[in-house]
Amino acid sequence: MAKIRFAIVGSGWRSLFYVRLAKRYPDLFDLVGLLCRSEEKALSISGEYSIRTFLNERDVLALKPDFLVVAVNKASIAQVSLHFMREGVPVVCETPAALTEEDLDQIWREHGNGGRILVSEQYPYLPEMKEISKALNDGIIGERSSLYLSRAHEYHAFSLMRAFLGVNSSEAFSVRAVTQTSYVARTRDRYHTYEDGALKSSSRTSAYIAFDNGKTCLYDFEGEEYHSAIRGYSIRIGGERGEFRDGTFTFLDENNQVKKLYTSSRSSGIAEDEEAIRAVLEKASFLFSEKKAGKEEKGLLSCALQDSYSAILLRQAAETGQIIKTQIKGWNNI
Repeated sequence: MAKIRFAIVGSGWRSLFYVRLAKRYPDLFDLVGLLCRSEEKALSISGEYSIRTFLNERDVLALKPDFLVVAVNKASIAQVSLHFMREGVPVVCETPAALTEEDLDQIWREHGNGGRILVSEQYPYLPEMKEISKALNDGIIGERSSLYLSRAHEYHAFSLMRAFLGVNSSEAFSVRAVTQTSYVARTRDRYHTYEDGALKSSSRTSAYIAFDNGKTCLYDFEGEEYHSAIRGYSIRIGGERGEFRDGTFTFLDENNQVKKLYTSSRSSGIAEDEEAIRAVLEKASFLFSEKKAGKEEKGLLSCALQDSYSAILLRQAAETGQIIKTQIKGWNNI
């Protein structure tokens, strides 16, 4: 089997997930190069990870990677992705796909014109999420109706929301939300561990999301959940014949007897995120090997764009205090 040949655009914290994956699986991936904005960063990364780095995109494209991973800052990611799509290069872009509706619309139009793009939404590929989703799809608690989700933020949360409630990307919803700031002792962040007990500000957004099909979600997320040693996460899913609550399914069997099923996976951090990203890259390689986008590629992009769009509406609801309703978007009509 041929290796998956890819290059990375961007040199920040997120791009290093892909670098580490390529180094961990040299028989699967061939990372042909990484495009940086500064010579200092290029020298630092090439020295630490023993990979080729470039300052000129033409030098990267001359290596003819199967696709580019675009992992630049959120404000630039849409336009950088669009640039390479227009160059005829398939793109796997980091989340979110865009921060504005206009950019999301542009991505969908460019895809319709033949541009190839997938969004690296890894949460559905995490072992815990896959295990929960499989049991739900097997009907363990019957038709699902409600969800309490305190596990991931914004676009990641919406990808889980659709999976856990069995809601497709075209299902309309309304959202009302509020954001509050409080203080919590710092313990960990992306780079450091702290034991000084110093307080830091932390924002929590709570929202009520009502889908037109009657299903609902209480979204409740504090950013500290990702790294803190004293903030955890919680998932509760209600169905006609049972519920899932933080690792345990309690449900009625075919004889209407109460049973329990315990999930074996519990997502624990960066290592699992990287393995989930591996699944994204393998999926991208398979889909991009086709000469033009098929139904699965369009469906995955539709879901990712809807997640980013939903995140925009969530922020609008929190900022304005108003109930915000989705509008029909181009990607809803595939």
